[in-house]
Order: sequence, then structure tokens, then C-alpha cells
Amino acid sequence: MLEVKKDVQATKAGVRYQCIAGNSIGKIRSSSAVLTYAQFDTSIWDQPSGTIIGYVDNQVLIPCTVPTDAQPVPTVAWYRNGAKIDVDADTTYTLVPSGNLYIYKVQSSMDNDTFFCQITNYEIFSDVNSTVATLEVRPRSNAPLLKPTIIVQPKDTTTTQGQDAYLEVSAIGDRTITNYGWSYQGPLSSKPPIALVGESTAKISGAYEGQYLCYVTYETGGTPPLSTTASNIATITVNVPPTISTEIASEIVVHVGYPFSLECVAAGKPVPTVTWYQCGFNHEWRRQRDVCS
Repeated sequence: MLEVKKDVQATKAGVRYQCIAGNSIGKIRSSSAVLTYAQFDTSIWDQPSGTIIGYVDNQVLIPCTVPTDAQPVPTVAWYRNGAKIDVDADTTYTLVPSGNLYIYKVQSSMDNDTFFCQITNYEIFSDVNSTVATLEVRPRSNAPLLKPTIIVQPKDTTTTQGQDAYLEVSAIGDRTITNYGWSYQGPLSSKPPIALVGESTAKISGAYEGQYLCYVTYETGGTPPLSTTASNIATITVNVPPTISTEIASEIVVHVGYPFSLECVAAGKPVPTVTWYQCGFNHEWRRQRDVCS
């Protein structure tokens, strides 16, 4: 057993440990373990505080952003008036991936209710409560026009030529979202074929390389009639299998005692590496049974 008795330092993160057992017959290596430094910094995350204004039947977002540099990423729980909210069972609430709490429809009964979040890191058995925010509920007639809120942004994707690519986006709002429209910017002169899978996921048939973004829209029922929010830009990268564009001649005539050269032009993405073989041997002249078969 290896026991590290000194204090673990963050600079050691990423170091691998492996044991080797040996005797007069031979040696064997274990699998390796990677050291991850568990840390929990509560000074940088956004907390709910003061009074948050909500409008009856409208949405409201209460902030509680998880630290991006925490290792491992902590879990987030929310409390209303001191009681834990079951975000999985109660459809009134959604826990946004960043840790924020989204309330679909504010109810008048929530007026002056208090909310706070609790962040827990199970690796070091540590949890921290945020400051407390109070929700002030106002009449719907006083509500400003709100745009849809995108809670899952599309991510950069790498795929292989000929395969389909998928971009996922998810949005919420105080009205029913009527359209998820995807735009394209890339080497094609026209928009590639994009189909919706489910409500909002884009399926790009054939995976065309370029940049994509989604416009999320709903009808306001007023002026202006539509409200739209644009997502972040996601880039699709298409890898291409290697091909040889210049074939080697089946027979080569050379003069004895003189050097000669052969050309092999290959294309692909990423750029392929080229290795030369003499039949039965590779360029280092070690025998290769499968070469020139």
C-alpha cells in the first residue's frame, strides 16, 4: 500500500500512480489511478439575495451558480421557506444545469416566500448554504415583456462524413414556445437539410460542417406579436476518412545504383499520416505479414 502522508497540493492534480509487481519470472503492471484535487470555493458563486420580483403566472429565475473550478462539480438543492424542494416531482420548478432555480409560473401564494440554495461536495463531505432571497409577487398586469430563456445551449460537435449530427437546445418561458428555428453559416451556398427531432433537437442529415444557432420564439399576445431569443453558436466539425488520390504505378523501372522516389498523396481530416512499406517489411525493415496482401 502507498500512503501519502504529506498534505495533498493542487499542483499534484493529474499525476498518475501505478504499481509494478515483479519476481524472478517477470513483472506485471497495475492499472493507473489519476489524482483529482477536491476543492470547494464558495467565494465565487452567484447567490440569491435581497428581494426578487416575480409576476403572477410568469416565470422567474433565482440565481445560484455552481463554481466552475470546483472538483468535483458539487450538487445543488433548493429550499422554500426552509423546506427542501423536490424539483424532480414538483413541475412548478426546474433546476437549471448551472444551479439556478427556474419557477415556471409564479403563484400569488408565493408572495414573501424565502428561497435559498445548498451546495454539497460529497467527496469532502462539505455543504454550504447561500444567502436567503425573498420573492415579492406582483400582479400579472404589471409584468414586462419577457423573452424565452435558453437553459440548454447547443454544443460543438464532431462527427464523421456521411453520418448525421445532432444539436440539442432547450428553452423555457412564461408562454408556449411556438418555434425553434435553426440557422446555418458555412461553406455551403444554401442551408443544409435540418429536421427537428422531438420538440427542439436539430438533426443535420449528412453532417454538414459549419456554424449553427437556434432562434427560440413564442407569441406574446401583444405588441410586438413575437419574442425571440438566439442561442449560442455551435460548430459542427466533420472528419473525413483517408483516401489516396495518387496511386502508385504497378511497375517501376529504375537504374541500378541510382536513387528513386515514390509519391503517395493522401487526403482526409484530420490530415492522415503516411507510412511506407516494402512488401513484407515496413520502412524500418521489420517484417509485416499483412503488407502487400
